[in-house]
Amino acid sequence: MMSTPAADPLHALAAGALVVTPNRRLARVLSARHDAAMLRSGKTAWPAGRVLPWPAWLLHLWQEAHDAGRTTQRLVAPIEARHLWRQIVDDDPALPPGTIDARGFADLAREAWALVHAWGAGGPSWRAWRDTWLAPAASDPHAFIAWAERYRRELDSRRAFDDATLADVLAEDAGHHEGYRDNAVLLAGFLEFTPQQDRLCTALRGAGMDVAVAAEPAARAMASRVVAPTPRDEIVLALQWARERALRTPDATIVIAIDGLAARRDEVRSLAEDVLCPELQRPGNAAARRPYDISLGAPLADAPIVAAALGWIGLAHGALDRAVAAALFRSPYGPGRWVARAGLERDWLERGEETITARHAVASLATVDATAAQRLADAMAAFDCSRPRSARAWVTQWRDFLDRCGWPGEASLAGAAYEARDAFGRLLDAFVRLDALTARLPPGEALALLVDQAGSTVFQPQGQGGPVLLMGLIEAASVPCDALWVAGLSGQHWPPAPQPNPLLPLPWQREHEVPRASAARERAFASRITARLMANAPEVVLSAPATLAHAPARPTALVSGAWPAPVALQDDGSARRIAAARAVETRLDAQAPALPPGAVRGGSGVIEAQSDCPFMALARYRLRADPWPTPVTGLAPHERGQLVHALMAAFWRAVGSHDGLVALDADALHARLQAATRTALSTLDAARWASLPPAVASIERERLPAVAAAWIEEVERPRPGFTVERTEVKAGVELHGLVFRLTLDRVDALAGGGLAIIDYKTGKVESVKSWFASRPRFPQLGMYWLALEAQTPSTPVRAVAYGSVKAGDIGLVGFAEDVAQWPALADATRLANPPGWAGIAQYYAQHLSALAAEIRDGVASVTPRERPHRPCERCARQSLCRIDAAREGGWSDDEVADD
Repeated sequence: MMSTPAADPLHALAAGALVVTPNRRLARVLSARHDAAMLRSGKTAWPAGRVLPWPAWLLHLWQEAHDAGRTTQRLVAPIEARHLWRQIVDDDPALPPGTIDARGFADLAREAWALVHAWGAGGPSWRAWRDTWLAPAASDPHAFIAWAERYRRELDSRRAFDDATLADVLAEDAGHHEGYRDNAVLLAGFLEFTPQQDRLCTALRGAGMDVAVAAEPAARAMASRVVAPTPRDEIVLALQWARERALRTPDATIVIAIDGLAARRDEVRSLAEDVLCPELQRPGNAAARRPYDISLGAPLADAPIVAAALGWIGLAHGALDRAVAAALFRSPYGPGRWVARAGLERDWLERGEETITARHAVASLATVDATAAQRLADAMAAFDCSRPRSARAWVTQWRDFLDRCGWPGEASLAGAAYEARDAFGRLLDAFVRLDALTARLPPGEALALLVDQAGSTVFQPQGQGGPVLLMGLIEAASVPCDALWVAGLSGQHWPPAPQPNPLLPLPWQREHEVPRASAARERAFASRITARLMANAPEVVLSAPATLAHAPARPTALVSGAWPAPVALQDDGSARRIAAARAVETRLDAQAPALPPGAVRGGSGVIEAQSDCPFMALARYRLRADPWPTPVTGLAPHERGQLVHALMAAFWRAVGSHDGLVALDADALHARLQAATRTALSTLDAARWASLPPAVASIERERLPAVAAAWIEEVERPRPGFTVERTEVKAGVELHGLVFRLTLDRVDALAGGGLAIIDYKTGKVESVKSWFASRPRFPQLGMYWLALEAQTPSTPVRAVAYGSVKAGDIGLVGFAEDVAQWPALADATRLANPPGWAGIAQYYAQHLSALAAEIRDGVASVTPRERPHRPCERCARQSLCRIDAAREGGWSDDEVADD
């Protein structure tokens, strides 16, 4: 670009000129420096410095031309352009449906369209490619030519243009106009100018505007060099360096330029939190001002407040995946208190629900917050997504729904959340412009377009003005500062590898020096960036990693001279500092507060847990510290168990006895089983069945009667006579003042006298020999025995059994006082330890009473049984008891138990 270089941009701003920058970051920096210069000069009031990024300047010029009536053309919004490109690619008959990524091709085509206008000669230059640049086999460029022609026709038919051609429209307008509001314009911070930018500035000068280019900064100091062991260590070193300089000179502007920042944004932010402001990692500081800014936008859809809005809208449109719904219900941006909503994910996981419908979401929310559930239900009732609508109608509906359902919540918004809400509002305003392209949008397409646009819109909140700026290399090359660290200068990545656009002829891209078109072009551009970076501050540090992906790396060849050996990182991260400063205190804390007399939570389960590990019993039943459930597909195991229990109870309530069973012929038995199956299936509510694939219900209708029939034929029919006296028996037993409430699956009256207790199991049941350890295993039957004898002391218990009612594993495990009454059970008289039926009764009375005393007294030592089957394998509470960490630290088992 031919022009006489002008003075420093700050002088131009002081003189009232308009300064145009390549990016928003430099615009903010120059504006802030202008204000600081005015303060230093002693002024108390001054005109604001006029600084605009290049895209904003083009919009400013177009608005001026539009207001003056010099143009009647319409500038299409980016959302319109994206939608139009996708329509064109989707409609291409040469592309079979479903064979390509239409969205990816459309985005590539839009990029190619912008490159053609920015780096070409202007206008439809692609029309000359057929004779000059294209080979017959170049199918992708041929496809782009067809798409570009249609896109141009679509714009012409609407008397419209897009942001890629805006500069050319303004250049044409300048040829018919003299005199602009801004007569003096300085272009500052540009690394290079495209031919399109040159054409516009030449036309503006011809119309009388004084368009100048700021002088290139001169190198101010020699750059020092650092080689770090790894890319992570390199960032830590840079942040430590920045922290030291910020503490030494609080008013300094310190920049860390990072190659590949976009791919490492989360890692860099985490390290910046750890090194620059570790004290802000404590709870309650999420909104606190940080001493750094990351100058890199993220998708608007990733902003939590916008993700919540899209989630509520998606739920109103039908359903959400469980993971998406869980994140939505944990969000503070919705109806009611989020801490109440957050726990619903656990219920969904336990029930194996993979999809959450609007109806189900309301029902779930009603279990924890009736008011919020009613508000959400009212909003859903007012939302209609049954038919196609205009874009404007969809936006009206979405806004009304969000307001009704309680988005964005009751808390006041500030900072990034406030800015993101406003950005989402602007996105909805822009969505309305789709009405110019399509009359009606079906519900699914409207939602997909909204989500896609939010995902493609870059959101960069205003910086907090911290002294440390983290940015990419290209952006940093335009920002002057007091100290600069340039990271990531490995020979493998800098200069970057070429990435030409596949829709444009490669020879054309190389001849026109299109970015990323060739290795030579990338090397030259990277050299220019490197030189500019080294001139941007009086103190510059260049760094490179010694390894990349565990392989040796070398520094870039763009920086001449020798590089030093890798430095040893003194990583004083907050985790290490906390660990180094810790004072270990050993406390003997194996005793919880004693329980008062009365009912205890857990029934026989708390007795079993106390026997397995006293701390596990405390954590599970008193602290209610339950492990996070594992996702399941279809019905959860406890639901399958519930169905089996309900079926067996319904069947025996109808049949009543062994005689009643034997009297049933095959058809009658089948009818009884089907009726019991229907009763069992009804124990799960309709909403639960609706959340499952229809095939699941069909499978359960077949599985349940089949499993029950196998149990009846293999276990029940061969038995001697019996009468099913009761099912689902409510009982209780008092031990040491504690009342344990129980539910017995089934109690039979045996033909020879006495009672038999049966407990159905749909999981694994072990042999009788494993039950009578020093601490009882599977003590449920013993608890039921004590409870039943206390309830009916005149009728003794003569047999107890676990019944395995599981497909492919039908069986019975238990023992009887007289095996003649039930030959399939073990003979109690042959047991040596405990000896006989009386010995078993005494064992249960003593051991279960002792466990109840431990529970009453608060015994909570971390002493899991070792064999067989250590309970730690299924407890999943090791983060609470710390048993593994303690043993890794060399503590003895006694110390583990006492800690």
